[in-house]
Amino acid sequence: MARTKEISEDLTKRVVDAHQAGKGYKTISKEFGLYQSIIRQIVYKWRKFKTIVSLPRSGRPTKNTPRARRVIVGEVTKDPRVTSKQLKASLTLANVNVHESTIRRTLNNNGVHGRVARRKPLLSKKNNAARLQFATDHVDKPEGYWKNVLWMDETKIELFGLNEKHYVWRKENTAFLTSVHELNINRRKIFFQQDGAPPHYGCQVRAFLDEQFPGKWIGRRGPEEWPPRSPDPTPLDFYIWGHLKAIVYAVKTQDVQHLKLRILEACASISSAVLLSVCDEWEKRVALTIQHNGQHFEHIL
Repeated sequence: MARTKEISEDLTKRVVDAHQAGKGYKTISKEFGLYQSIIRQIVYKWRKFKTIVSLPRSGRPTKNTPRARRVIVGEVTKDPRVTSKQLKASLTLANVNVHESTIRRTLNNNGVHGRVARRKPLLSKKNNAARLQFATDHVDKPEGYWKNVLWMDETKIELFGLNEKHYVWRKENTAFLTSVHELNINRRKIFFQQDGAPPHYGCQVRAFLDEQFPGKWIGRRGPEEWPPRSPDPTPLDFYIWGHLKAIVYAVKTQDVQHLKLRILEACASISSAVLLSVCDEWEKRVALTIQHNGQHFEHIL
């Protein structure tokens, strides 16, 4: 059975004093915010043993001393990536032998929980300023402006085969689907967007975009500058990739060809209504970027 949090001697004394003053269990419970069952236990111990001090417990004493708890919390504060196994090794060197589950429970009791680290680029003050400037310049764009932006990004979807080999299917910079060339779009209305990844900055790439989207592309050193280290604000990054992978991985893929088929089916399943809704969400994120001075804001969403 898990051990409950021990009540302080001061609070215990106040409960006993209230009981001696003639107050009932229900009244004391409301006054101190304790369950009536706890009030009864305190009064029972005081009547039987005439003390409010915690009595010695039966069974094996805990190995998790106050010093051990301070060491555990301190190590995690210094290095959030340290594992419970590494913490156990550190405590063993200090002649404290505790189980890994005890370490995790100690951290949980101190408000520290294991979480998947968020993969977000580190932003400098200069990066924040650039993000803020971009958002400020674009927050008042006319309604529907962002629906004419052709967002571009890449991701990878992996199939884990035998012997730890990773089979990856992703779009290469030099390979294009024939259907992409046949898209019938009015380029006079379209803005092309890409992030600042090094391959996107090549002279040939920028020359191609200047030819295909003259004066109407957003990117590193483009007619409109895209802020550095900022893949996260794009609809592809904050929604589409996660949604797409959730669909793909909902069914166990058998081989690379099956994986490709799953990806094509997942792309086809995303409706235009969803895409329009995502564009509306982007407009909200532009405003949030301004509110947070260009810093990350996903933690509040």
